[in-house]
Amino acid sequence: MSNGLVSNYNDDDAIIVNRGNANILIKYGDRCENLDRCCVRFKSLRQNNIYTLRNLRYIRNCVSPLLGDYLIACTNLGRNVRNLENILGEFKVDIDSKVVEVLEMENLTFGMDSIVTVDHFTKVHRQKSSIDGEAIVWEFKPKWMIRKGENCRNCVLNRFKGRNIPFCYNMVLEHPEMLRKWLAAFSMPPQFFPDMETYLRDSDNVLARVYKTQCNLADSLPSLGELAGENDVSGSLALLMALRDVTCFVRWDPASGIRAKIVDVDMKPKSKWKQWKDQQDVLDVSDIRVCH
Repeated sequence: MSNGLVSNYNDDDAIIVNRGNANILIKYGDRCENLDRCCVRFKSLRQNNIYTLRNLRYIRNCVSPLLGDYLIACTNLGRNVRNLENILGEFKVDIDSKVVEVLEMENLTFGMDSIVTVDHFTKVHRQKSSIDGEAIVWEFKPKWMIRKGENCRNCVLNRFKGRNIPFCYNMVLEHPEMLRKWLAAFSMPPQFFPDMETYLRDSDNVLARVYKTQCNLADSLPSLGELAGENDVSGSLALLMALRDVTCFVRWDPASGIRAKIVDVDMKPKSKWKQWKDQQDVLDVSDIRVCH
């Protein structure tokens, strides 16, 4: 449970700033430096609260030791249900608890003025009003690590789904200068690319950390095509699939340098095994080959 911390805001203050399949991000009025992450996966608020607390334990016990300081910090808070009743109603969540358990976290795009969607996995947030010059937050999903010479699962899936994305993050990690081509059409500040290339050549940059962690787990696990049921999904495999779906935020600021954080590290339910296997089976029999 939360530490008995029940914060009160006016109901009209709560605003959804982002929504996914299972969670929403909420801000309160003009207070934007932090956001609440609220689970709406289940139709029962009590069940959502149980999941939130269980998920927080999972993140702290299983994910944090692997990602270290790159993992965004979360604080469990209990919000008065009256302040979020209207929002929960949008998702048809039954109000069967007096408290909404949320995870408060830093707003990683705080202060940004605009956002541009580069492709399905990449966004660029900009702050043109920065005193020291334009600041950038580069948001991206690295997806799957592949070893050099292997068929690139990311690129194969993009082609299979008709996504016109000529690059992937395996290519950027191997050749950081490719980022210039990827973002060439978006008028980035001139110093952004040299700084980012230097950062990406560091052996422990955020992208390298995600891929190295994936690699260490994948070496001892069966392929998804071998799965036959939930019992085949070990804790390590579920963790690997979570790491294959994280989001990275890299903030570049001419005054303060580069800072990176990782979000979206929720535990994956073992019930997804059939979806994972079916997707892998389709790709395995396709004739699409992309090797970097």
